[in-house]
Amino acid sequence: RYGDRFSENQALIAEYDQYEATLHDLLDGLRLPRTSRVIEVGPGEGALLGQLAERFDHVTALDNSLEMLNRARNTIQGRQQEHVCFIHGDTTTGVELGLSADLIVSNMVLHHIPSPAAALNDCARMLKPGGQLLLIDLSRHDQDWAREACGDLWLGFDDHDLDDWTSQAGLLSGQQLYLGQRNGFQVLIRLFLRPDIGPDPSRHNQACKEHSTKEA
Repeated sequence: RYGDRFSENQALIAEYDQYEATLHDLLDGLRLPRTSRVIEVGPGEGALLGQLAERFDHVTALDNSLEMLNRARNTIQGRQQEHVCFIHGDTTTGVELGLSADLIVSNMVLHHIPSPAAALNDCARMLKPGGQLLLIDLSRHDQDWAREACGDLWLGFDDHDLDDWTSQAGLLSGQQLYLGQRNGFQVLIRLFLRPDIGPDPSRHNQACKEHSTKEA
């Protein structure tokens, strides 16, 4: 419902370019090979998705809004990055399709999701053993106008809640960064790790081939 005001809403709270360099420094530090499988949950208009596609050979965009998924697709087509897979659905869809990844990225998405704990649990289930979840979102704030203006369901998150939800999902807490914004918001960037144990029931290639959305 807020797709037509996506860029405008971003500017109200935290524009991507305000934390882009920090995010990419963190990605550099992960030292993941190009062959890594990466999923971006809720890619928006595709700015970060395109940059992930420059780094990795296997990238999947997962979004429950077909309109926003098509916007991301248009961005990727303009960059001629044909190795990006587009799937219409939420994290539960990804689990049901058997998607798996070495890295899952959620950039300013979690505060729009009715049940963050369930979404984080889904992400944990899609991670390969040793895989990582990179979460970029907002710290807890009291700017209630964001609910109506931007469709936010959550006014950011406390570290305690994130630690509790991810721990219940079987993830370990890793690197943490916090970037204060001049408008009073604070961007949190957190990394979570799935322990390197257990089997990897990946059906990613087949799931992407069978369920990737058609051209709009």
